[in-house]
Amino acid sequence: MRMSASFGVFILLSILVCVQGCPTGYKVFQSQCYAYIDKKMTWPDAESTCAALGGFLAEIFSSEESKFVHGLAKNYGQHGVWLGADDLLVQGLWTWARSGLPLNFTDWHRGQPENDPNDDENCLEIEFDHHRGQWNDVECYHFNRFICQRPRDSTLTG
Repeated sequence: MRMSASFGVFILLSILVCVQGCPTGYKVFQSQCYAYIDKKMTWPDAESTCAALGGFLAEIFSSEESKFVHGLAKNYGQHGVWLGADDLLVQGLWTWARSGLPLNFTDWHRGQPENDPNDDENCLEIEFDHHRGQWNDVECYHFNRFICQRPRDSTLTG
């Protein structure tokens, strides 16, 4: 019995997903999966979209993770990209929205975050145009592309 070419491709793709443990369209880094979403949305809409995909806006806890996420964003054209931190509850107290943890690792551009009590810059972006790919605080209703994160699926790791 001969295997069809399409069945062979299906098996190969299934093996790749199983090895990486991430759904199609995600890139693996350590124990997490990341997907660049090439659609501009506000920060709350991006957060909701990531949740609908089984994840959350990316949270960065190390220099290595930052380099990976930065590279992922840069590969798609160096646009502004949402990350999952805000200071919506307390001005100047930046936390990751999903985990609630403080930003112990940061890559703020010089002079950022501004933490002006009179501004509405409460959401975190990687900004390439004026901030050389470093972090910037910006209004949450600005439109940016974004990166979703989710844990690797142990049921997919064969």
